[in-house]
Amino acid sequence: MVGDQRNTPTGRVLEGVNKFTYWCHSFEAIDNIGPNELFEHIFEKLLPNMRFFETLVSTGGKSEIYFTIHGHENGGDTLKWAVLEYFVKLKINLSVELFP
Repeated sequence: MVGDQRNTPTGRVLEGVNKFTYWCHSFEAIDNIGPNELFEHIFEKLLPNMRFFETLVSTGGKSEIYFTIHGHENGGDTLKWAVLEYFVKLKINLSVELFP
């Protein structure tokens, strides 16, 4: 986390402190499910790490799910309030990008 002693992934101590906290992960699309089911799947994986997200935000950081939609025709869907509640609970922003 920001301000913590720098370490390698194997735990070797490095000089200085972390200037940033960064974590990135790609979740693969699952065929034949909609956005609600996809986000439910993602949040099942993220919820056990709730303390990390709370610490990240409380120390001035932010978290975001970047969601891309690729297609050749118009379409749409509605995110259920229960799915949106996960975003609030973990304080995760949603970024959506559409590609024609």
